Amino acid sequence: MATEDHDRKLNIIFLPYFVTSHLIPLVDTASLFATRGVNATIITTPSNALLFQQSIHPQITLLNLKFPSSEVGLPEGIENFGSITSPEMAYKLGAGIQLLRQPMEQLIRDSNPDCIVSDMFYPWTVDLADELNIPRLLLHASNCFYHCVFHNLKLYAPHEKVQSETETFVVPGLPDEIEMKRSQLQDHLKTKTSYGQVIDVIKESELRSYGIVFTSYYDLEPHYVNHYKKIMGRKCWHYNLLYWIASPSNPMALLLS
Repeated sequence: MATEDHDRKLNIIFLPYFVTSHLIPLVDTASLFATRGVNATIITTPSNALLFQQSIHPQITLLNLKFPSSEVGLPEGIENFGSITSPEMAYKLGAGIQLLRQPMEQLIRDSNPDCIVSDMFYPWTVDLADELNIPRLLLHASNCFYHCVFHNLKLYAPHEKVQSETETFVVPGLPDEIEMKRSQLQDHLKTKTSYGQVIDVIKESELRSYGIVFTSYYDLEPHYVNHYKKIMGRKCWHYNLLYWIASPSNPMALLLS
């Protein structure tokens, strides 16, 4: 029985968000693991699948969910933020994605996965992973430097100690002396916004996730990768490390260590 468990291929669900800059790196990650022998399954919608299905690894399983276009008042085929032409369409697309949550959850449950790799904009997957007692990895289409700076801005709030939008301040507690101005900050760092509330939910799910995959490379930001792991105490992996992790002999050995 132990031998059968050892030989069994891992089953991983990949859940990309419906914006190209987030979709492509998550699909690339799925292809990388499929190349190394993992049973990779991508859940998406037909129009989003058209963006990548000709280039993915042949062993990847693609599960398409019908996008609820009529329910949210969008034309058929508008399923990606790269296709919208107005803020109203963006709102409707977001509403459609929310309607897909339940069928996505059901597909994941039915697939009986060993791990979920989801985009940051699906924070609910951490609850589902807890229910299924499996790890959830979060993909951030960003880098460790950004997250270290963001964390310390929230922790120390140095921007609240300056008198104007143009006055320079130093972000404390980082490997380098990083200077910024209030005018350079995102609005949700300076005042309460609806987007800020979304980010707060994402950050909470990040803390409960097994780890984070960044679309960056260790050699570009080694000090901030080390800071993120040692000072902030969180697991993370970069694209170049994923090639090492997803080895043919044991695709998830390091990932689950």
